Amino acid sequence: MQILNPEKASQFMDTVQGERQRSAVLAIHLAWLDHSSSLSCGERIEPKAPLDLPILYQATAATFEEQPAPLPAEELPPGGRVMNRQQAAERLSSLPDAGTRLLATAFAYQVIGLSTAAGSEQDLDYYLQLFLKCITDTRVIGNIVSGAIARHSDQLSDPDLW
Repeated sequence: MQILNPEKASQFMDTVQGERQRSAVLAIHLAWLDHSSSLSCGERIEPKAPLDLPILYQATAATFEEQPAPLPAEELPPGGRVMNRQQAAERLSSLPDAGTRLLATAFAYQVIGLSTAAGSEQDLDYYLQLFLKCITDTRVIGNIVSGAIARHSDQLSDPDLW
């Protein structure tokens, strides 16, 4: 898998503000690690184009910035530098749970908007698959919204703990 802008992604991860947004970035990062490494237990998924990692992190943080997310239109907006838009739209329409569909659609909107500045086309369907893997367990959504993931991560990085 080819990754674009890993340094910017790392910097964003280190500087993202707010427990909710930081929790969202940590959750999507763990989902990405779980589904991109040949050493992980998760189902491996691959993008059809290089992954611009800051877009993944920024789109996830923005999706959870305001909860509940503003209601997006039912169709994905035009524009952006994305490929596999139709597959992503079909994946969204096939989601049985309205809440998950709303959240995933809001995420897709963020990816499309952020992709306009990408150096190459981004695989929208891959982003969506990964996001859905991240929020499959509804407890993850609750832990992101409450900021619990960031708080626990901060506790684990406290040098006094060790």
